[in-house]
Amino acid sequence: MYWNWKQNFARPGVYPGSFLVFWKMNRHHRPLQEFAMRFFELPEKGRVLDVGCGGGSFIAMMLKRAPGTQFHGVDYSPVSVKKSLSFNRGAVRGGQVKIVQGSVSALPFEPDFFDLVTASETIYFWPDPANDVREVARVLKPGGVFAVCCDAADKEAAKKYTDRIKGMTVYTPEELSGFLAGAGLTGIECHSDPATGMVCVTGRKPADSGSES
Repeated sequence: MYWNWKQNFARPGVYPGSFLVFWKMNRHHRPLQEFAMRFFELPEKGRVLDVGCGGGSFIAMMLKRAPGTQFHGVDYSPVSVKKSLSFNRGAVRGGQVKIVQGSVSALPFEPDFFDLVTASETIYFWPDPANDVREVARVLKPGGVFAVCCDAADKEAAKKYTDRIKGMTVYTPEELSGFLAGAGLTGIECHSDPATGMVCVTGRKPADSGSES
């Protein structure tokens, strides 16, 4: 049971104890998300995508700061989609939030669609981060920003998680920056908090770039 409960971090809703994981996601990811929001701007009247939206708390947090913005979430777990819709049900009814099931490897959105894409505590489980970040770049508008944030970026320290959670890989700040650079993003900045180990890496799609990226 302990193993299965931990596996919910990789595949929420597949194993017993998923309700605990969504509670932990929405509560314990908040410090990381507040840290990350210092390093990107929310568009006042644009579109934002949260990849791996989990329990939906990051979308709710950003919506409070940018109530005129359209927020989208995507998650490959149908249970995550259901929980995120429930957590944001008022904004969903009002048309400000849309949540869909899908994979980061084939995002169900048009090219050049979003002003900002965020990924909080999720890249650990992406099938192919180098190519998946290219898919993120595809749906970003020219000039749009991608922000990926993690509270674990030290491979050795993270072994207490990676040794127990199948499919979890922790990436260093240099590796995260490399994924963004490889996808053609520029102006890459890496922000870290030595006290907590939290990391937020941001990059921008070149303003003269089109959907071919």
